[in-house]
Amino acid sequence: MSLIDRLADSDPEVREDALISLSVKVEPTDQELRALAALLRDDSQRIREEAARTLQGGAMIDWGTDRVASVLPAELLLPALGDRSAEVRQHVLWVLRHYPADDRIRAAARALLGDPICVIRVRAAAVLWALTRDQAAVRPVVDAAICSGDRDGVVYGCQLLMEFGPAAGDVVPLVWGYLRHPDAGVRVNAAYALFKCCRDKQVLAEAAAILEASLADARAPDPLLRYVAYKLRQAAAAEPPLHPTAAE
Repeated sequence: MSLIDRLADSDPEVREDALISLSVKVEPTDQELRALAALLRDDSQRIREEAARTLQGGAMIDWGTDRVASVLPAELLLPALGDRSAEVRQHVLWVLRHYPADDRIRAAARALLGDPICVIRVRAAAVLWALTRDQAAVRPVVDAAICSGDRDGVVYGCQLLMEFGPAAGDVVPLVWGYLRHPDAGVRVNAAYALFKCCRDKQVLAEAAAILEASLADARAPDPLLRYVAYKLRQAAAAEPPLHPTAAE
């Protein structure tokens, strides 16, 4: 039985197994990608969630976002943003973030800024930021997500701060408390947000010292945490860039 036939089989176990096969296929056909999109409307929530995970994973790793966007027009994915499963919504939002500017995507993402699930609100904010580069429109959602304490909200909120860069303004009150968070992933993202946004060398040096202390106490130091501590320490010691006239 071909992969296309398995993806459309009446038995949900066969469809789920076909999704696993598709997830490891480096170069799926256009027809297979369209069959994957069709499974975002499957009667089984489990199948819809697996299809959404497969779609994001493929777009992120093997297939590429440009390939997915060229084969699957936005109208095939937008209905999934109304799925009752937050997992479906968040994976499809990740994919749509990489689509060309589209009023339908923008409107759907704006509507999800009020979603009851924190990570969905942040993912929707990321879509709007990618399409409009309007920080003011999404910043309240990002700040609220970081302040919520929700693990995914904090991580993805910090990642958006990184994209804002110094234009984000003073992010220290938002992220400082997370430098001592028990989850290394939270600490890494909070620290890197500081690195990307903050230009105060004293603050950067203090942040580096906090991370270095946690690394010294750890039995198995996190390599990403070590890297971010190094970048913070490097930025804290860096000389300010020369003014063009001073360099002449």
